[in-house]
Amino acid sequence: MTSIRPSMDHVHALGMWLAPRYPTWIALFTLAAAFTLIAAVVV
Repeated sequence: MTSIRPSMDHVHALGMWLAPRYPTWIALFTLAAAFTLIAAVVV
């Protein structure tokens, strides 16, 4: 369990760092999902 804690703290810190950027990430993921969907339909 001791080895898991630092990584969890790192993930939490990363989440705190990404918090102000969430709208950008959501837009990117939505764009990627739409592109994948279109590619799947075309192929």
